[in-house]
Amino acid sequence: MNSFFTEFSFRLLRDGAGFTGTVNKLAFLSLALSTGVLFLVLSIVNGFEDELEERILTVVPQVSLSSETGFSIKNIRESFSEMGVYGLSGLAPVAEGAAVIASKDELRPIKFIGFDSAEYVNVSNIGDYLGEITLPDLDRVKFGVVVGSSIAERMALSVGDFVTLIVPRFRISLFGQNYLQKQFEIVDTFATGSSLDSTTVFVSLSSAQRMLRFPDSRVNGLHGRLKDPFLTDDARGFLDGLLIPNAGRALSWKSYLGNLYQAIAVQKATLFLLFSILIGVGCFNLFSSMTMLVQGQASSIAILRTNGAMSRKIVYAFVLLGLALAIFGAFLGVLLGGLFGVGLVSLLPIIEQLIGFNPMSQYFIDYLPLSFFLADVALIFLLTILLSFFAVIFPAWRAGQSPPAEVLAYE
Repeated sequence: MNSFFTEFSFRLLRDGAGFTGTVNKLAFLSLALSTGVLFLVLSIVNGFEDELEERILTVVPQVSLSSETGFSIKNIRESFSEMGVYGLSGLAPVAEGAAVIASKDELRPIKFIGFDSAEYVNVSNIGDYLGEITLPDLDRVKFGVVVGSSIAERMALSVGDFVTLIVPRFRISLFGQNYLQKQFEIVDTFATGSSLDSTTVFVSLSSAQRMLRFPDSRVNGLHGRLKDPFLTDDARGFLDGLLIPNAGRALSWKSYLGNLYQAIAVQKATLFLLFSILIGVGCFNLFSSMTMLVQGQASSIAILRTNGAMSRKIVYAFVLLGLALAIFGAFLGVLLGGLFGVGLVSLLPIIEQLIGFNPMSQYFIDYLPLSFFLADVALIFLLTILLSFFAVIFPAWRAGQSPPAEVLAYE
């Protein structure tokens, strides 16, 4: 018996004639559009979250400690053996600071980081984004520098050019007070696709020490990587416990990227709520469509009732019809939303050329990320089915309760 009413339900679904069929199509398309937009928005936000975790957090130090005057690395290296207990997977001494990069009468503020490649590879994946050399090659080049791709582009720099790094510290000489400065040769560029490309340069540890007038055993910072990037308290406590002279409090990535990460999470929840309203509007259209369909099929329902069909079977047929419209609409919407997202990523460079600027340049990455999660697909389908059920249950119930004698009296 159920198979008959299932066939009846899908016959109504296939019937596209008349005004009722047009309304059914509009309800179907509104559900497809709303689910597609929601899936596209969630995929873009997921992409930003993934890029922050997998690209940015693997390049920047997840925990760090700096000292204004510097310190001897020999005095604390013995403590490195205990770092695993505090959630650290790697530590590297660095010589870093703020500077100005100068070339061809152009100045730009940057941050320089000097490191030993054998140790820094344990705390950063910056070597994966180099173009022509590897991190160990940087150690072998005297006063070589790797600059971010955005810096190189804006200052018209290329490999082999020479730049001057100026540190805002004075040194006293026979000629008076002068800034600390040193000429470097550009040996490579790096491109992470993030704001790091426009703010940071990398040099070898020995080059940075010479520029800061540090002896070989002296550095002014520690960079660390965590086993779990979200468990930072123990690692910060460990670094603070090293009692490094003139050092500030240990910092984690949350101090400068935490607000961004929380903003992405809040934005995802907010956008999900807002665009879920679109699905609610689509389900309201489904309610209207089902109501008119029940009215249009009143005589068919009455004939079925007079032939012994029970009310719950009629309700079953119309609920099945509404849920089928919702499921097919959600499937089409998710498919089109994903395809549109992939196409948008491919079209973004063309759009950039047409409008003359990169619309993503204001974000922490300069491209449009996209990540598809099955959990989002499942959530969209669940929400669509749930709202659609509430939208169709009342018209279906009305269909099951319609009096056949009264309806057929006017036929």
